[in-house]
Amino acid sequence: MRVFALAMLTIFSFSVQAQSSTCSKNFPYHFVTKDGTLGLYQGSGGAWWYACNISEKKYGVTPESCRAALSSYLTAKAQAKPVTFSVEGTCAPFNSTNSTFQGFNWFGVYW
Repeated sequence: MRVFALAMLTIFSFSVQAQSSTCSKNFPYHFVTKDGTLGLYQGSGGAWWYACNISEKKYGVTPESCRAALSSYLTAKAQAKPVTFSVEGTCAPFNSTNSTFQGFNWFGVYW
């Protein structure tokens, strides 16, 4: 019975994991606060995406990855291209009027 319960728990734990989504968006503005938080303006109703921190690990993103994401964002902005990124769940929070506090799986620019 214990083996059956453990097997069912394992199966259900895999089925409730969040799916990753790939999103693409033009973020018109950005900021970096004095503590290192990177914010990207979502362009709707004053909502911001607080994606990571360039000084410490935040939302599951290392400072090195955050600095690389900032560099990719600035490159995309200079070329008038959207950034493309992967997150757990859906892309809906990045098109809402609510600010989003969530890290990313990967972040880049597609030409």
